[in-house]
Amino acid sequence: MSWPTDDLSTGDLDAATDSPASARTTLKKAVDYLKTIIAARGIANGIASLDGNTKVPYAQIPASDQSAAQTGTNNDTFMTPLRTKEAIEAKAVLDSVSAWEKIVTKTANNSGSLEFSGTNFNATKYDDYKLILRNLRPAQDSKRLHMYPSDDGGSSYTRVKAVDEGGTDTSWGAAPVDLSSGQDMGNSADEHGWSGEVTIYNFHADETALAKITGLQLGASGALRVRDSGAALQRPSVDGPLNYLKFQMSGGNIQSGSITLLGLRK
Repeated sequence: MSWPTDDLSTGDLDAATDSPASARTTLKKAVDYLKTIIAARGIANGIASLDGNTKVPYAQIPASDQSAAQTGTNNDTFMTPLRTKEAIEAKAVLDSVSAWEKIVTKTANNSGSLEFSGTNFNATKYDDYKLILRNLRPAQDSKRLHMYPSDDGGSSYTRVKAVDEGGTDTSWGAAPVDLSSGQDMGNSADEHGWSGEVTIYNFHADETALAKITGLQLGASGALRVRDSGAALQRPSVDGPLNYLKFQMSGGNIQSGSITLLGLRK
């Protein structure tokens, strides 16, 4: 069909003194245009109509967009009322469910340490944090991976107690937490370093924070070591939330590897 494209003049219609006879041609054109638009409803190259539920009938949706609407793809191009409703409801569900969010990744390149400071932690958004450690390898042979927690930005470090799974520990000691579980790591090219997770609960609370530590270390000889332990991170006599974490080797630099910090959204 051909859509009306030229404008309608109102020169004979906008004053009380205008003559109906003079306006007849313009009025006739306007009625013709209206009839063209009415006839265009629901036809090819026309306009879509609405059914009794104020929805576009499925038969008037192009085949490609029908598929997109059914599968949920290409919704930036075409969004049926049903898909829009589903998308809104899905977002509401996601917003109501806590989820781990990536905050930052820090990568070692013969680095003295990898540090996470107050700018990386957000008490308004998160209560708990998870650190994903990947193939952290020492620059020197026979070193261990240590974690230093602090509640004063790294000026001093909290006292800790750490224990392997199944054990108990009632004694507080000085930082660090030995993530290597007392096992030295090599620095040869075929060493895989230390990989694992450190999950810290109640990080921002004015109480002792608790850490769950799991990890794997594969040596050049093929020997596999597994770490599964827990740690308490806080001075027993001082209440104050943590705000800083440092990871470094027991000596020398971290040759390679990375640590990704995640926060559990409130």
